[in-house]
Amino acid sequence: MSRVEYDNVCNITSTLTDVSVEVEADNMKPKVSFEAYVAKQRIKLYWNGKIYVGRVANMEFTSDGPKEL
Repeated sequence: MSRVEYDNVCNITSTLTDVSVEVEADNMKPKVSFEAYVAKQRIKLYWNGKIYVGRVANMEFTSDGPKEL
């Protein structure tokens, strides 16, 4: 059985400002969660059935997650 690998970068979007940034992605668990790193801050995003959603410092972020390689 082959292991599926994912890109180590992806885009996340602030739901407050609608601004997207490219972040480092790690610990990808498809349709469960992944971790995004931006400006030395870790954001844990969880799958909600449609997209990944995470919160940090009272701000909400969304993402489609990293792409499969």
